[in-house]
Amino acid sequence: MPASRPIPHAGPAPWRAAALAALLALAGCGRGDDGSRSGISLSFEAVEAPDVFSLEGPGRRTGPDGAEGIWAVVAGLRRPESAVVRNLGNGDEVTVALFAGRPSGGAAVELSAEAAEALGIGAAPVAVRVTAIRDEPVVRAP
Repeated sequence: MPASRPIPHAGPAPWRAAALAALLALAGCGRGDDGSRSGISLSFEAVEAPDVFSLEGPGRRTGPDGAEGIWAVVAGLRRPESAVVRNLGNGDEVTVALFAGRPSGGAAVELSAEAAEALGIGAAPVAVRVTAIRDEPVVRAP
């Protein structure tokens, strides 16, 4: 199994705020001559952001005293993130709240019981990939 390899946080892209402001301005300007809306819409979609955080290694289910919810704990994380965790053996995936800490039992990733169940992980550690996700703006025009 490959060694754990966190990628350091790259920080927010400086162009994001300016691009979002421009998109919102454009969305607000979308009216026809009769005052009807032109159909321009702005939404956000979750996309994987491996440049923010990515790690591959053994993942294990937390002990019986673990907190409820769908979460994971990894070392090397600068701040809490949302992330996708994939079971590399069966392809199952789940979106989790990702926290910094020291995973127990020598694993690279410690998963809540609910997250482990969604991934098909039992008592034995399984190879997983953790990738941060970000909400990216999407503009749709007719």
